[in-house]
Amino acid sequence: MSTKKLCLELVSCRFRDEVNAEQAQKALAQLNDFLKAQKGYRNRTYTEMEHPVYLDLVWWDSLDDAKEASERAMQSELCKEVFALMDLPNVAMEHYELVSDPH
Repeated sequence: MSTKKLCLELVSCRFRDEVNAEQAQKALAQLNDFLKAQKGYRNRTYTEMEHPVYLDLVWWDSLDDAKEASERAMQSELCKEVFALMDLPNVAMEHYELVSDPH
């Protein structure tokens, strides 16, 4: 029996002041192709808290998968283009392993 636990990645990201809501949402959508190609990716949703701040929720098969994808994102040209629109000192990422059955 596997001991891997599902992992929820929460990212609070703030876009630079000159990036409007439409540009921010388009940029976030561009990350979908990258995420879908990553090992352990389950699904993703994001919401606008109050422009320019967004909350991104990504489910992974495991914490290791989430961390590996984060490392690959730092090398991805597509991700770098999106990250360039963000106010990086105001981006926070946290990972949580699921401790109960989601069903």
